[in-house]
Amino acid sequence: MLAAQFSVRSTKHIIRLILSGQAEDDEETLRLRNGSFDTEDYQEGVRAFLDKRPPNFTYS
Repeated sequence: MLAAQFSVRSTKHIIRLILSGQAEDDEETLRLRNGSFDTEDYQEGVRAFLDKRPPNFTYS
């Protein structure tokens, strides 16, 4: 399964925060979550889905 690296890394970081006891969003988690929608990889993922093809993500 292919996944945009920004989203994968952000998700892992947010999970670590939750496991360490954070229960509410803060500025950092909101920035990470909302920032994933502003990336080229997000746009590529949407285009690939609509074109019914595998995505070609570029962030590494």
